[in-house]
Amino acid sequence: MNAANGSVTAETKPLPTWDEMSDLDKGAAISYIYRLETVGEGDAEHYPAEYFDDPRLVALGAGREASTHAEAVAEEGFGDLAEVRRLHTLGLAAEAERSSARFVAREEAVQAALDALAPWPKREEDVTADALARHLAVSAQARIGQIDDLMQDGSEAGKRLYMTTIGLFVNEYGMVRALRALIDVFVDAPVHADKVAQDLWRDWQDGGSIGEWLWHWLSEDYGIDPDEVTAAARQSRDEAKTTPKEPTHA
Repeated sequence: MNAANGSVTAETKPLPTWDEMSDLDKGAAISYIYRLETVGEGDAEHYPAEYFDDPRLVALGAGREASTHAEAVAEEGFGDLAEVRRLHTLGLAAEAERSSARFVAREEAVQAALDALAPWPKREEDVTADALARHLAVSAQARIGQIDDLMQDGSEAGKRLYMTTIGLFVNEYGMVRALRALIDVFVDAPVHADKVAQDLWRDWQDGGSIGEWLWHWLSEDYGIDPDEVTAAARQSRDEAKTTPKEPTHA
C-alpha cells in the first residue's frame, strides 16, 4: 500500500483522504491511533483498524491495510483537540455497537450449534445432572472459539466482551466440574444429583429466585450484608470511570 497517497495498488481506486471520509470512518481511524499508542506497535496486529461507511474502506476489513491507511490519514485530523475528542467518542460508540452486534450473532450461532449437539432441557422433568453438564461442557468448549475471535477485536467494547466471555467460560467449566462431582458422589443414587440439577435449572429459568437465594445465603449463612456488597461494588465502578486518555498526537 502507498501510504502517501492512500492507494492500495495501481489497479484499485484510490482510498479516500481524510477530507473525503465520513465522521464515523474518521472516528475509527482516531480510535485505532489511540489503541496503537496504548498497546504499542508490537501488538498492533491484534488491534487493527476497521472502518464503517466508505465501501472502499469497509472492503479492507480489519487488518494491516486498514491500519496502514488509518495511520496515513489520521495525522491530518490531529489539529483541533475538541474535534479529535468528538470523533474519538463517535468512533468508540460505533465500535461498541458493532462489537455487541457481532457478539449477539456469535451467541445465537453457538446456541444453535449447542442445541444440535447437547440440547438445553426444555422441561424440568427432562433435566438430569448429566444432561446439564453435557450442555454446559459443549458451551464452554464453544467459548474457546469466541475468545479467539474476540482477541482480534481491538475495540474497547471488544476487550470488555473478551473479559466477559472469559468469565462465562470459567463459570461454565466450574458448573460442569461441580455437576460431575455430584454424579460421582451419588453414583448409586443419581436421583439426588438430578434433584440438584433440577433445582438449578428451575432457578435459571425463573430468574427471580436467584436474588432471593443469594440474599439468604449472604445474610443468614455467611454473615455478610448484601447491601454492603452492592454499595462497595457500585463505588468501585464509579471510581473506575475516567475520561479516556487522548492520543499524544492531540
